[in-house]
Amino acid sequence: YPRISARHILVSYSDAKTAPEDITRSSTEAERIAEGLAADLATGADFDTLAREHSDGPSAARGGELGVFTSGVMNAKFEAATLALKPGERSAVVETPFGFHIIERMEVIEVNLAHVLIQWTGVKSSRSERTKEEARERAEQAIALLEAGQDFSEVARDWSDGPYGSRGGTIGWFQKGQMAPQFDKAAFALEIGEHSNIVESPHGFHIIVRLTETNP
Repeated sequence: YPRISARHILVSYSDAKTAPEDITRSSTEAERIAEGLAADLATGADFDTLAREHSDGPSAARGGELGVFTSGVMNAKFEAATLALKPGERSAVVETPFGFHIIERMEVIEVNLAHVLIQWTGVKSSRSERTKEEARERAEQAIALLEAGQDFSEVARDWSDGPYGSRGGTIGWFQKGQMAPQFDKAAFALEIGEHSNIVESPHGFHIIVRLTETNP
């Protein structure tokens, strides 16, 4: 099955499937709004901004991004409209039982990652008794080893907390939006083979490395 990535703006109406309770507009009104948004996009409006401000779907807070999915996951009409697009192309207004959509197909972008995780007392899933200050000092020591040329997997096995240290820190493939925002931003800014500086998330301090480029 093809792996598909897309974002959309959904304009729902009162009788549409899964429509929020506070939506009272009619189907005709929803279609008119969607056509107006499509016209705005055609004259250069920013898709992300319009999705956040006007989309009625749960992906609105992500700028309409739906992540990566395979055939058979989405509504059949939505899927057909998406597959008819090339990456970067945008559909006309498409109606499904959920409302009226404007769909933009995107490149499938994923990253293969490993990390060193160093935790302290109080962060999510932590069994550590160290303080945050002690954790930062330990993270800085791990960075120093990497800068001195030590292999990332060795540093992860020796220094990382959590279940992935024994695997050399390898945590697998991720799409944008799957991880904590701080982690996500740092990971997608890396080149292949490059490691990050210390990144703080609700799980602790991370040192992230981007591994191979292609997801088989």
